Amino acid sequence: MKVLGLDPAKKTGWAYYDDFWVVGKLNPYDTKAVMRCLGELWHLGVDHAFIEDCYLGGVGRNVATLKALVRCQTRLVMALEHYEIPHTLIVPTVWQGYFKVRGKRPERKQRAIEIAEPITGFKLTSDEADAVLIAEFGRVHHEEGK
Repeated sequence: MKVLGLDPAKKTGWAYYDDFWVVGKLNPYDTKAVMRCLGELWHLGVDHAFIEDCYLGGVGRNVATLKALVRCQTRLVMALEHYEIPHTLIVPTVWQGYFKVRGKRPERKQRAIEIAEPITGFKLTSDEADAVLIAEFGRVHHEEGK
């Protein structure tokens, strides 16, 4: 199954898998870059995209940050819909729980890198690592559901 994982942020991490990994980052506010990237991946034949969903955590969370993430997510979803790529939103705590990514934000980011780098076989940023784990979680659970 050819999957795409997306971790919405100012520097959105993306990861494509089809017996090999291709990863990168893009600016979701650069419409041309988003369309070019997703267009190239569409030509490779993405079967399904998995996107980290947005949520407002506990007390003291920043609503402005949530709104920015929702805007990023919306732009990505619209581009996926343009290319008719099926997609599923995945709550962060679900994929993080599956891979046992726990702790405060810096620890979670480091743990994601530690898990994702052996999966891909190359060095990753935290944005790319999150995208790899989102894609891998989606791939495993989507295939189990068939």
